[in-house]
Amino acid sequence: MDVQGESRLSEYTDSHFVHQMNKAMMSQFREPNSASLSNSSSDDDIESANFRKLTYKEVVRSFEQYNSESDELDILITYLNGQKNLYIYSSRFTQYKLHMLMIPIIVLTSSSTLIAPFIMDYHWSGAIISAMNAVVLFLIVLSNYLKLESAHNSFSLLSSQYSNLHTSLIIGNSHYTTDSDYNEVMSVKIVEFERKVSEMRDLTNVPSEIKILFPVISHINIFSFIKHIETYKRNLLIRYKDIKNEIRYIRQKGGESERKKTRYAFLLEMRDKLKDEIIQHKGLYNEIETIFVQEIKKAESYKWYWIWIIMVGIQPTQYDTSSILFKHLAL
Repeated sequence: MDVQGESRLSEYTDSHFVHQMNKAMMSQFREPNSASLSNSSSDDDIESANFRKLTYKEVVRSFEQYNSESDELDILITYLNGQKNLYIYSSRFTQYKLHMLMIPIIVLTSSSTLIAPFIMDYHWSGAIISAMNAVVLFLIVLSNYLKLESAHNSFSLLSSQYSNLHTSLIIGNSHYTTDSDYNEVMSVKIVEFERKVSEMRDLTNVPSEIKILFPVISHINIFSFIKHIETYKRNLLIRYKDIKNEIRYIRQKGGESERKKTRYAFLLEMRDKLKDEIIQHKGLYNEIETIFVQEIKKAESYKWYWIWIIMVGIQPTQYDTSSILFKHLAL
């Protein structure tokens, strides 16, 4: 179920019935105090609790058993490592291209200087020397036009900066062991590193061959992705809470009218679909971290094949774009 399907939900709702129900819920529901909250976090425990209005925190706790192994800081650490590798390989790849231009320049320049005295008596010597000089000039102009040396330096600087950010985040992350400290610092760290990353603007385009090696890492805005996923999950949980409260109200209110039966069956179906979608989104951070690690390992496997990549190219990485993760990625 998509959280945007609220319009479909309203099609099954009798406006008068829901209006009366909401008025009754507001007057009859009592907010739970801290002593009355159950320590159990399972969905079944919430179902069997005394009739009262469920809170957002209770619903969140009911899904704690499905929490992802990775959180926002974990994927941010992996993302920074991926960015570091992205610019390391961009630097190497650009450097190899520069070598492919500079080595012929050095060889041709040296050769023309060495052979000139030996062939100067031949009438075709001038043509040979001129041709060699023309090739050298062409390669020099091409090197300057492509700005390979400046691109190499830019990529090297960016890889160093991302390496420093990656190291500092790992060290900072290890200092927070308790849940309260960790949750408190998480949002602050994300905002801080978003500002630092935004300051490191790359004015040189990453080579297309490297983008093929890192299709997700090179395109994703990890900070927007985290904000989008967290907002989406919160909206799902709020919808789930509202549906659960309505189900509990109908059970308490009783009655055998056809309208209530239809509404109740629909709410049960929506509850199950929402629950499945919430559980799926709980594992998204694990999935995106796995993709980052896979792309880094794939790039390492091509470490010694840069000439082949330059001359032949590389097959792009294939992903299952129909998965729920790629619905949230704008590649």
